[in-house]
Amino acid sequence: KSPTKSPTTPNPTVTPSDAPTASPTYVPTYSPTVSPTNTPTAPPIAGPETKCSYLGSAWNSIKGEEKEAAKNLGYDKCSWENPPLRNSIEEYPWWNITNEEKDDADILGCDEVSWDSQIHHYSSFYWEDLINAGVKSCATKLGYDIQSWDLQLNPPSSAFKLFDDLSNNEKEGAICMGYSEFTWDFYQWEGVAYTFTWQDLRDDGVKDCAEDLGYTQKSWDTGIGLPASYAQFFNELDSDEKKGAICLGYSESTWDGGYPFACVFD
Repeated sequence: KSPTKSPTTPNPTVTPSDAPTASPTYVPTYSPTVSPTNTPTAPPIAGPETKCSYLGSAWNSIKGEEKEAAKNLGYDKCSWENPPLRNSIEEYPWWNITNEEKDDADILGCDEVSWDSQIHHYSSFYWEDLINAGVKSCATKLGYDIQSWDLQLNPPSSAFKLFDDLSNNEKEGAICMGYSEFTWDFYQWEGVAYTFTWQDLRDDGVKDCAEDLGYTQKSWDTGIGLPASYAQFFNELDSDEKKGAICLGYSESTWDGGYPFACVFD
């Protein structure tokens, strides 16, 4: 068959070039313009750069020199398997533990970064220390600034939220500081009782228990103006404060940050 229209010239009208022959359009196509990749289009929530490799392992699964290293650091089955209530060494940043303790931590797969984030949670760091460690942005995502972090003045709202109640930005900050949902909820509230508001205490008939400890609605709900009992060991509490602590479900060991009830009968 003959073409419906004869070509106007036997030769190309212009010299070929690398430029597109027509302007792009915004009409969608049914096929992707490039092959799909497995690379995410946005980074996941940033966590610590490294992680103690034995963190979360069952105590009985740790053998040999790893078990010995854990014991050297003060762990036993109970303190190892209850992350929020471990032992006193976790109160210290990497620079404050001995070389022998660092060697034991290294056997358990921890280095300075993972220890300070996953184990210590930067809890004794000053603002300048956060800057030097490269995690100031994590704290700012949680709403902290130098005053609220160093002086604990006007703490941000994230300090009074459970993990589920945090915004996505705040969750990123918490994870970046080495917290999991479980450890965030415990460390922020220091026990089940603190997940209740003052009104909850009133409704449950235990407001008097909190008042025995010196709390008011403001200090309980906001953390501002905490009573002296907050910073005392159990044996330093007076009789009314001890009664209030026991009424809220504490024993001497759990008040002092020792083993939870489950460990006593383990």
